[in-house]
Amino acid sequence: MLFNVPLRVATAQIIKSGHLPLWNPYIFGGMPLLAAAQGGVLFPLNWFYLVLSPAVATDLMVISAYMVAALGAYLYARRTGCFGPWSDMSATAVVRAARCWPC
Repeated sequence: MLFNVPLRVATAQIIKSGHLPLWNPYIFGGMPLLAAAQGGVLFPLNWFYLVLSPAVATDLMVISAYMVAALGAYLYARRTGCFGPWSDMSATAVVRAARCWPC
């Protein structure tokens, strides 16, 4: 989080200034930004940084990532034939195990 949040804020500032975030001039002598995974330019949940403050955007991004993961687990369980409480339990297991995921 310490490295990614400033990159996401810088990316949002570059986009707000009307430029395509191809290059990050603020690190070393510059580095690719659009092609780098750390900035997360193409990850839709990072688009919160365009309209919200960094603290609120980070909170919403993390919470939304867990919600999307739970929804994906639920839908996958339903598609593979788990109905009733079993599909609910799969989504719950993903969210409860999320504390083990590195952010």
